[in-house]
Amino acid sequence: MKKFFALILLIPSSAFAAFGGGISMANVSGETCCGDLKWNLSTINGVYESERSDDLAFQVKLGLGVSDDSDIDEDGDRWDLDIKNMIQLKGMYFLNDDIYASVVYTRADIEVYTEWDDDTSSDSESDFGFLLGYRKGNLDAYFGPAFDKDGTEILEFGFTYFFN
Repeated sequence: MKKFFALILLIPSSAFAAFGGGISMANVSGETCCGDLKWNLSTINGVYESERSDDLAFQVKLGLGVSDDSDIDEDGDRWDLDIKNMIQLKGMYFLNDDIYASVVYTRADIEVYTEWDDDTSSDSESDFGFLLGYRKGNLDAYFGPAFDKDGTEILEFGFTYFFN
């Protein structure tokens, strides 16, 4: 984490064309010992985006979890999931002036509570994914599978408004 922030500080602030804020909604599904679980979670995000060079751009998104959700497995035990924070790096290729495809690297710090053993555990997960987006003026909307690792999948939908 410290290396990531040091890298961001090394990039001159003049290289960034836009700063923004937004919200992401994530549909998270995971496999457990006792069945499949699904949660719906939200994060509030701060976004830094580089200037568009030809058809390429780069974003750094820092998100804080603003909701948690529960689900019940096949034998009746409750599982609670909470996203504490998230970092997402997004490399964007603009197919035209408004539509882009992007490869994303997502790292999420999560907390899981399991009712059957009355235990809370924290973990950090990271993986690559893919998003499609639509940009019109200062508004950016995106969706896609941002994460798919070891039986855990995150389908993300969100928007960002840029203040430039």
